[in-house]
Amino acid sequence: MFIAKKEMNMFLVILVVVSSLISICWRGYVASMLWDWFIVPLGVTKISIEHSIGILCLIDVFLSSRGLEKNTGEFAVSKYIEQLVFSILLPSAALIIGWIVK
Repeated sequence: MFIAKKEMNMFLVILVVVSSLISICWRGYVASMLWDWFIVPLGVTKISIEHSIGILCLIDVFLSSRGLEKNTGEFAVSKYIEQLVFSILLPSAALIIGWIVK
């Protein structure tokens, strides 16, 4: 039983890391595309996906409210899945709307 729980915890850690990296890269791609479509025509320099990831991480540092939530000390898988779904769907919706508008 102890081994199974330890393996499950390791699986959750790997899942969190991999899904977070995918989410960060997707958000960076979407931000880069939206920048290319709407900001570059104004005469501003094009940015790469790496730069947009950096800008998004910087924004997250200053606008994050993670410290304001009550922490129970437990890792809620359902809460993480909800956040992961929104971190994929919201940029996707922005990309679709941006594509329609451009």
